[in-house]
Amino acid sequence: MKRWVKTFFSLLLLIFILTGCAYKDGDVYKIPEPKEYKSQAQKNIDNLYGVYYQIYPRIFRDSDGDGIGDIQGIIDALDYLNDGNSNTDTDLGINGIWITPLTKSPSEHKYNTTNFCEIDAEYGTIEDYKELIEKSHKRGIKVIMDFAVNHVSCEHPWYKDALKNPKSIYRNYFRWINGDTDVYNIKASPWGRKVWVKKGGYYNYCLFEDTVPDLNFDNPKVREEIKKIAKFWIDTGVDGFRLDTANNIYGPDEYPKGTDRVGNNISWWMEFSNYVRGIKPEIMLIGEIWDKPDVIAPYLEPFDGAWNFTIQESLPNILNSGFDGGGFTSKLEKQYKEYDSVTKDYMDLPFLTNHDQDRIMGRLRDDVVKAKLAANIYMTLPGAPFIYAGEEIGMTTGNMRTPIKWFDEYKAPQTKCDTIKNSEKIVPLERQKDDPKSLYNHYKTVIRVRQGNEALMKGDFKAIDTGTNKVIGYMRSINKDNEAASKVIVLHNINFEEQIIEVKDIDISGVSVYYETEGLGQNTIINNKIKLKPQSTLILEIK
Repeated sequence: MKRWVKTFFSLLLLIFILTGCAYKDGDVYKIPEPKEYKSQAQKNIDNLYGVYYQIYPRIFRDSDGDGIGDIQGIIDALDYLNDGNSNTDTDLGINGIWITPLTKSPSEHKYNTTNFCEIDAEYGTIEDYKELIEKSHKRGIKVIMDFAVNHVSCEHPWYKDALKNPKSIYRNYFRWINGDTDVYNIKASPWGRKVWVKKGGYYNYCLFEDTVPDLNFDNPKVREEIKKIAKFWIDTGVDGFRLDTANNIYGPDEYPKGTDRVGNNISWWMEFSNYVRGIKPEIMLIGEIWDKPDVIAPYLEPFDGAWNFTIQESLPNILNSGFDGGGFTSKLEKQYKEYDSVTKDYMDLPFLTNHDQDRIMGRLRDDVVKAKLAANIYMTLPGAPFIYAGEEIGMTTGNMRTPIKWFDEYKAPQTKCDTIKNSEKIVPLERQKDDPKSLYNHYKTVIRVRQGNEALMKGDFKAIDTGTNKVIGYMRSINKDNEAASKVIVLHNINFEEQIIEVKDIDISGVSVYYETEGLGQNTIINNKIKLKPQSTLILEIK
C-alpha cells in the first residue's frame, strides 16, 4: 500500500512539473516547428545604396548642456553629416543614419527598454524624434531605428507583473521552466554565464544578463505586440529597422532540445518582414547576426542586408602586418557566393567597428596612414558601408563609447559622459577641418569617390590576382543592356614598401586614373605593370 501511494504521488508530482508552466496555447514541452512563410512583398535593395553613419546618441552631441548627447544634438549636427546641397563639400556627405536605441530604459545603452513606444527623457521627446526624421529627410538622409525586441528590462511592466504573479496575462510573454529536465539544458552557458536564472521558484531565460529577460516568441501575443510597436514607429516616418541580435530570437538552449533555432528565427523574421512591408513597401530591414557567413546567409531571405564581420575582423590584422591581401579577397568572394546561393536580393554592409567593439584607430595602433587605407578599402567594397560616429576623426583606444572630441577642451555641444582616455592622441574636429591631410578630410574625399562612381556604388565584385599577398586587388563592374559597362579596378598596397605588380588577364592599356592616394607621389602604369606606392590606393577606370 505504501509503495502504491508513493508511486501515485510521484506520478502526480511529474504531472505537476510537466503542466505547471504549460502555455494556454499548447504544451510547454512541444518543440516549436518553423512555419513556412513566402515573401509577400518585393525587397527594394536599391533603396539601401549609399554611405551610412552610426550614432550612439549619448556620446554624440549635447544640445542642452547637461553633458549627455540627445536628439536635438543630432538635429544640430545634420548639416555636418549632409547639408542637403550636392554643390557643397563642407559636409561629410553621408546618405543615412542608424541611431542606437532611444526608448525609455534604466541603462545608458538603452538596449533593455521599459517602454518600446516612449523616448527616454534623457534624449528628448517623441516630438524631437519626429523633427529629426523630418529634417533628415529634407537633407536626403534616411533614418534607421535600432529595434531591440529580443528582450526587455526587468523593470518593464510586462515582466514585473509576470514575475510577481505566475497567473499574470504576461507570464507567457517570457520563458519559464520548473527545473532541470531531459528536455532543457538548464546549465547552458553559451557565453560563460548561465542563461537559465532562478527567479521566484522557477527558471527564467535571460541570454545577456540576469536583468534582461528574453521575450517568448513562441507566444503569438508577443509577436502581435512587436508588430504593433513596429507600426507605431513606421507611422513616425522611420526608413528602416536595425534588428538587434536577430539570430537569438530563438536563443541558444532557450527552447527544448531539438528545436530548429535557425528555422524558427527565420520564420519569425519572414512573418515580421511581410507585415512591415505591407505597411511600408520601401522599409529597410537590416539584421545583426554576429557570426560566420554561413550562419548569416539564411537570414538574407527576410532581411535587406546584414553586417559583414569578416571585414571588421580581418582588416586590422592585414593592415598591421602588411600581408594576406589575397586571403582577404578570397574570403570575400566565398562569402558573396554563399549569400548568392540563398538570394541575390541582398545588400552587404561593410564596417570597421561599432559601439560593441574597440575603436578601429586603436586597433591600428593610432596610425593615421593605416586608418586612411582602411577607409579606402571598405568604402570601395560592395554594399552600403557604415561609419561609426567618431571614426572619421580617429577616436582611439579607450571606451568604444567615449564622447566624440569635437574640441580641444570640453564645451557644449561636446558630451561629458566620461573621461576621454589618451585624449591627447585625438585631434579634435575643429582642428581637422582646416587640415587638408586630416583623417576627417580624407573621409569626406573617399565618400565622394564612392558616390561619384556607379561601379563602386552598385557593381559586383571579382577578386584580381595581383601576384602578391601585399596588394589587395578586385574589380567592381556593372554590365548594362545597350550601354557601355561601368568598370573599375581597385588596388590597395597594404605593405610598407613599394610594390610592382602585373594585372593578369585584364587589358589596362586604355584605363584612366579615377583616384589615387594623395601625398605619396604618383603611381606608375607601364603596359600591364603597375608601381604602387607604400600603403596606397589606386582606382583605375576602364572605359
